[in-house]
Amino acid sequence: MGVWMSVSRPMMDTAMITMVAGLLGSTNAIAGWLIHLAIAVSFGAAHGALLGSYARPHARAPS
Repeated sequence: MGVWMSVSRPMMDTAMITMVAGLLGSTNAIAGWLIHLAIAVSFGAAHGALLGSYARPHARAPS
């Protein structure tokens, strides 16, 4: 998804990842990637914290 955001251009001359960087007032693509990564990690951690107890292993670990 992040790669698609880097190259897609919903508005003239503006990649989506620079629009993400605009959340903190920047136009730098690297800042956009870091913000995108922070959002993804936050959602992943929240998902793991809230629903992790429902996860079950598919196989036993070798002993």
